[in-house]
Amino acid sequence: MLPAVLLPFATLGAQPAEAKPNLDILRDARVFAICQPGNTPDDVRALREIGVDVVVRGVHGAWHQSPDGARAGQQSKLPLMDLSHELGLCFATMVTSAAIYPEDVPPGKYEAWVTRDSQNRMLPVGNWHQGCLNNPEYRGYVKTMARAVIDGGADGIHYDESYAKYYWMAPLPGFCDHCCAQFRDYLRGKYDAQTVRVRFGIEDLEGFRYRDYLAAKGLADKPWESPLHDEWWLFQLEATLRYEREIVEDSKAYARDKHGRDLVTNANQYDITTLCAVLAGESAVYDHVNVGTGFGIEARADGALRHRTLLPPDASFVPMYRMARAATPDKKICMFLDIQQAPDFFAALPAEQQDRLMEWLCAEAYTSGCYHALHYRFSQWEGAREALKRCGQFFGDTHDRYFAKARVEARIGVLFANASYVWDMYPTRWTLQGPAHCREYYGLCQALLDSNLQFGTVLLGDGRFLPEEKPAGLNNFDILIAPSTYALTDANLSVLAGYAMAGGVLVRSGPFGTLDEARQPRGTLPMGLAVGDPRVYALRADYEAYIATKDPETRIALAQLLVGQLGHEPTTASRDLAVNLQLHLRRATDRSALFLDIINRDYQPGRGFRATGQTAVDLTLPSDFGLRGKTVRALSPDPDGPQGELTWTPLSIARRTPLREGMAGPMSIGGRHTIRIILPKTDVYTLVVIE
Repeated sequence: MLPAVLLPFATLGAQPAEAKPNLDILRDARVFAICQPGNTPDDVRALREIGVDVVVRGVHGAWHQSPDGARAGQQSKLPLMDLSHELGLCFATMVTSAAIYPEDVPPGKYEAWVTRDSQNRMLPVGNWHQGCLNNPEYRGYVKTMARAVIDGGADGIHYDESYAKYYWMAPLPGFCDHCCAQFRDYLRGKYDAQTVRVRFGIEDLEGFRYRDYLAAKGLADKPWESPLHDEWWLFQLEATLRYEREIVEDSKAYARDKHGRDLVTNANQYDITTLCAVLAGESAVYDHVNVGTGFGIEARADGALRHRTLLPPDASFVPMYRMARAATPDKKICMFLDIQQAPDFFAALPAEQQDRLMEWLCAEAYTSGCYHALHYRFSQWEGAREALKRCGQFFGDTHDRYFAKARVEARIGVLFANASYVWDMYPTRWTLQGPAHCREYYGLCQALLDSNLQFGTVLLGDGRFLPEEKPAGLNNFDILIAPSTYALTDANLSVLAGYAMAGGVLVRSGPFGTLDEARQPRGTLPMGLAVGDPRVYALRADYEAYIATKDPETRIALAQLLVGQLGHEPTTASRDLAVNLQLHLRRATDRSALFLDIINRDYQPGRGFRATGQTAVDLTLPSDFGLRGKTVRALSPDPDGPQGELTWTPLSIARRTPLREGMAGPMSIGGRHTIRIILPKTDVYTLVVIE
C-alpha cells in the first residue's frame, strides 16, 4: 500500500465554499473519486486538493452492520461530513442492498430473508448471504439501513450490489417463497387460464409454486431448461428494478422530508460481459451511473468462459463507456475500479508507470464523454496521489470547454440493443450456447479501436427496461453496425428500416432480429433489412473470439468492408506505423472547435508505457469545419507532455495506403480538409485542440 499523504488545510489555497445542495454539486461536478473506507478529515482535504467534487463510494455505513450500528458509525463521521460541506464536497456512504450476516439482522429473520435456489437451499456467498428484495420484510430492512445512515448525516448513498441476486450463479437464486408467490401473480396478470394450461402445462395457478413445478419436471438442477424460464427471467428483472426504485424513492423522500436535504444515489451498474440484464435498466433509477468494474472481461473459448485482463493495447474500457453514455445521455457516467487490492500486474510496475496506468484509465473515460473516479483508496489499495492530482486538476481545468460541451465525431455507429442484452445471460451463462450480443458488441468495438476507425454507440431500448424511442442523432451516422443483435423489438426494426430507406448503410454481423423482445422467434424482417437489400451488408466474423484472439484477419476484414467497399473516410491516422497511438475525435457542441484525444497504447506488462517521440498525425476535418482563424495546440496531464501551439500543414494530394498487418489502421488521406499535425512526445495522453 502506498503511504498516506496528509495535507494541512492551509495548502488548499482557497476559502471554504458555501455548501451547495447535493444534487447541485453532482450537476456541476468536474472530478469524481472513490475513497473507501476509513475516511478522515485529512482525506477530505486531500480530495479537495486533488480537485474532487463527488466521492462515489466512501464512508462505510452499512456493510456488516445492524441499523443501529450503521447510524452510530455514520454519526461518528459527522466532523468529516461537516468539513465536506464546508468545502463543497459530496461524500457518499456505502449501503449494501444484498449482503447480510446473521449477527446483524433481527433474531429469526436471517433464514427467512436470504436467497434460495430452486431446491429451496440457502445460497451462501463466502461467509455471508444475499437477501432477496422480493421479500417485503427484507426490503423494509434495506430501507431502514438507508434511513439510518441518512440520520447519521449521509449526503449520498452508494447501493452496493443493488440488483440483490447474483444472476450469474449456478445454481440460480430467486426461488424463495416470496419469489414463487410473486411469479404466480405475474403469470396470472399476463396470461389467461387457457394459455397457462396449453403453453406451460399448469392446470391451476391458484396453488402453483415454481419450485414444485421444476421438481416435478426433473429440472431443479437445470431450471434454464424449463418452459417457464423465459417468463421467470423477465419477472425477476422487472421486480428487481421496481424494488430498487421503491428503495431509492423511499430514501430520497426520507432525506428530504426529515432532514431537508437532497440525497444523491448511485449503484454498481455496468460490467458489460459478466453482470448483464438488469444493469442497463438501473440507469433510470439512480442520479448518476457507475461503471463499477474490475480489470477483466469474459469471452467464451474452448468450451468455457475465459477471463481477459483489460490492459492496453489489447483491451479498452471505451466500449463500456460509449454504451453507458448512449443508454443514459442525460446523466453523468463514472467508472470506479471495484478492486479491493492492487492487482499483481499493477504492483509489478515501477511507481511512475503505476501513475501512467491511472492516467490511461482517466484518458479513456475523458475521450468517451465519461468520468473516471480517481482511485484515492479502496480498502487495501491506495492510488498514486501525484498522478491523481495531475489528472484531477487537468480534467477540472478543461472540463467546461473541452469536455462537457463536446461529443464524439464519428460517421460509424455501433448498435447496442437492450432487447438482446437482457437475454445475453440466457442461455450463454449456463450452457455456453447461443449468441451473446454484449460480447459481440465489445469485440467489434475493440476491432474498430484497433483500426483507429471512429465510432459512436447507438442504443436501442426495449420498451420495458429502457425506452425504445427513436435514438437521437441516428441519421448522423453514414454506417450502422449491428453486432449479433438477435433480439429486437418491432419498433427497433421500424427505426432501422427507416434509416436504411433514408440512405443509411446497415452492416449486420451474426443473427439479426431473429427474436423479439420476449425471445420469441420472428418470421420475417421489414423490407430493406435483409442481407442483399440495397443498403444492407454482411460481416462474417466472430467478434466475441476477437476479444481473446485479436485475430488480425478479423480486424482487416472489417476495415476492408468499411473503407474499401463502402468508401468510409477514416478521420485520423498515424503516419508512423511503428507508433501505437489510439486517436479519437470529438467536436464542440456549437461546432466551433475540434478535440483530438491521443492515447498512447505502447504498453508492455511489467514495464509500462514507452513514450512516443515526435509523430506525424493526419487528420481529415469535417467538411463544414474551416481552418481560417483557427490555432492548433496541445494540452496534457503528462508531467513532460506537450503544451502550447503545434506545427501543422495542409495536405492537398490524395493518396491511399494499402492495408497490411502492423499499421495503425487503413487510411485514405487527402483533400483540402486534411491536415498533418506534428505531435510532440506523449507519455499517455495528449489533447489536441483546434479552435
